[in-house]
This record gives sequence, C-alpha cells and structure tokens, in this order.
Amino acid sequence: MPLRLVRRPKSPNWIIRGTLRGIRIEESTGVGDKRAAEEIKAKREAEILAESVYGRRATATFASAAVSYLEHGGDNRFH
Repeated sequence: MPLRLVRRPKSPNWIIRGTLRGIRIEESTGVGDKRAAEEIKAKREAEILAESVYGRRATATFASAAVSYLEHGGDNRFH
C-alpha cells in the first residue's frame, strides 16, 4: 500500500499513512495545509527509499546524529 495523506477526526494536521518497502508508517506531518503535507510526504518517501537501499546508517545526517547524541546523555557544552 503506498503512502497517502489522511486526516483524523478533530485534528487540523494531515497524517502520512501506509506501507512502503515493508515499513509501516503512520505519522503526523504537523501541518494543516495539504500542499505542504504533500511535500513532507514526498520527502519522507525519499528518506524511506534511501534507507532501504543504503541502510539507516549511511543516510543519517549530522543533525540527526547530534540530536541522538544529546538525547542519550551526551555533553551539550558546544551547543
């Protein structure tokens, strides 16, 4: 099932829902504008495809690595 945009009752934000490359996705876009939600969905699809081809480790960004470091008790003195 490809990814699609849906709205939950009483929620202003669009939700990305579906399965892509065996990965089940259900996450909020955080936006109520459908055009912006479509762009977020396309970006998320590209991320999932890149991870399925190259692996999660190869597609991680410096920003995501820095956030993960801080979330797991890393020193934030350089922040």
